[in-house]
Amino acid sequence: MRRFIRHPADVPIQYELQGKLDIDHKPLKNYSEGGLCFTTDEWIEPDLEIHLGIPTGSAVFETRGTVVWCKPVGGNYEVGVKFREEVKAFAARIAE
Repeated sequence: MRRFIRHPADVPIQYELQGKLDIDHKPLKNYSEGGLCFTTDEWIEPDLEIHLGIPTGSAVFETRGTVVWCKPVGGNYEVGVKFREEVKAFAARIAE
């Protein structure tokens, strides 16, 4: 059983891995207070630290997390990220 409820979402996100910023916006699939899932066209190694930028209205919410899993889906990859800390403010902002 999941610790946090997942909420579907369709907002663009950006991410940075090991100093490399992906400037193309990737679609966020779902999120919770504990993490999120997004789709990308590249394999991302689990256990890597990831920096995320997610637009929320007029601002960009930034957070760090750890890639927990990456799996191929329909020619792309879905990536599961665990936030370093529970991010209740992010969940509230996205819900708006």
